[in-house]
Amino acid sequence: MPIFAHKSQQRQLAVQIPYDIKPLNLMALHCWIGNQDGSIFVLDHDGNVLNQYRLPDGVKCIVADGAWVYAGCDNGCVYDLTGKLPRLAY
Repeated sequence: MPIFAHKSQQRQLAVQIPYDIKPLNLMALHCWIGNQDGSIFVLDHDGNVLNQYRLPDGVKCIVADGAWVYAGCDNGCVYDLTGKLPRLAY
């Protein structure tokens, strides 16, 4: 299983994740991780899974702008992850 580790001046995070995924975006409150299977996981700084999403294709990027969170997908679409379920944005 791969190990994901993040160190900052304020916090240190080392989480063992049982999926073949790479971190795409670290934000102040949460860590968002996506993979080529379309899975997205939201972790707190203790490594607890707070939420997870499933997109129809591989995740290429995760971007946040204030309260809004979006994910770009291999199918060429952008999904809004602000709600409980992903919503097609573009």
